[in-house]
Amino acid sequence: METEITNMEDAPKRPAFLKVLCILTFIGSGLGILSCLIMPMLAPKFIEMIKNAPNYDPEKYADNIRALEAPASYYIVMGVLAVASLFGAIQMWKLKKAGIYLYIAANVVMA
Repeated sequence: METEITNMEDAPKRPAFLKVLCILTFIGSGLGILSCLIMPMLAPKFIEMIKNAPNYDPEKYADNIRALEAPASYYIVMGVLAVASLFGAIQMWKLKKAGIYLYIAANVVMA
């Protein structure tokens, strides 16, 4: 059972690197979750905009269009991994060791 720390002097100090890592993860995972929610709806419009551009070259933009045509399951998996990464960062912020394992696992699978 965890005990609540009443005296702030007794609380373990969060290292600066951990603060930076967690804050950047909060931002990155938040944007990742947001993009996984929005991109399936906006991808067809982006593809149309790319194809209607005056300097459109099918060979040059083939990879971009292929990425935008990803199935919904891709966005679901990436969204779940972004949530797992965010949850791991929250646990790390609370100085829980399990958070680093969850964070690393989610980011290795995403890579």
